[in-house]
Amino acid sequence: MYGTLLAVGLIVGGGVYLAFYHRPAPAEILLRGTSTEMGKTHGHAVRHGLRWIVKLYLRKGVCGGNAQLIEAREDLAAKKLDLLPVEYREEIAAISDGSGLELGAVAYGNMFLDLGNATVGCRSLVARTESGLRHCHNLDWDNLGGMARWTVTILRREPDDGRYRTVAIGFPGMVGALDIINEKGIALSFNQLGFGTEMSGEPVFITLRRIAEYCADFDAARVEILAMPPGLPFIITLSDAANARASIFERTRTHTGERPLAGGWIAAANLAQATHGIRTHVDEAFAAAPLDSVCDLRSALANPEVMMDCNLYSVVFDYRANCFYLASGTIPAAEGRSRQYDLV
Repeated sequence: MYGTLLAVGLIVGGGVYLAFYHRPAPAEILLRGTSTEMGKTHGHAVRHGLRWIVKLYLRKGVCGGNAQLIEAREDLAAKKLDLLPVEYREEIAAISDGSGLELGAVAYGNMFLDLGNATVGCRSLVARTESGLRHCHNLDWDNLGGMARWTVTILRREPDDGRYRTVAIGFPGMVGALDIINEKGIALSFNQLGFGTEMSGEPVFITLRRIAEYCADFDAARVEILAMPPGLPFIITLSDAANARASIFERTRTHTGERPLAGGWIAAANLAQATHGIRTHVDEAFAAAPLDSVCDLRSALANPEVMMDCNLYSVVFDYRANCFYLASGTIPAAEGRSRQYDLV
């Protein structure tokens, strides 16, 4: 009797701990070799988490559990793969093979925002100090079907075809990135600015990765951003730590505005500030805060005027110090403790 009660108590207590107190570390995956080799390694490593994300978040959440809608959207995503450069098509196909998931499901997970099926918010900040340029981002999303605390993933990629090495932050099965930095110090972050309608080019997630893998400096990356075909309205925060340059690019339905780094910092919420000349409450919060150290930046990102309640992770890239700081495993993440990782 007492043994049964003890067992029940331990199970309940363990469940409460996992649900409310445990702060799981992000998964960290090293991918090397060809696009196919990287994709198979990735797919196999995340197969369980990816299956749950597809089932609970994409199919049940984004598609509302509608079987006909799920089929239509995944079929469309599979057809849209033709818009991607071959190396990323191969990688998505290999993730499908490695995870055992349908190709359309993996493709859909990499382009559902561009297809106009969801909207999210984020905050970004680049600060220039005596210790170098630091690039920061709060990812503000929904809870990914209850899995957000458990599925933040660090992806280290070392392609064998001459592309630059990168470190990306995202979720299982992402071929693109929400935050990424390359070995040259080029960092990019994504914020959504509006709904997508028609996907006329590669998904924005993948564009961020392509720029990081092929561009060695700010000017090259800037050209690629400004040349993107019409599609999902977005904000891309671009920084070049080696040359202490940064800009925020805001693509609306009609044009892409740019706000270059003019002083000690530059920030973005989810408004086209270059078009309307808006100073947001996020700007006011950063303007009132010291931004000289990593601790300062972490505190600024956790400011209630900046951090949203749905903040899934918060990252600070410090290229000169060869490290980054990632807060995750709690929601909102930015108010919690961050973990330090080496970039190389």
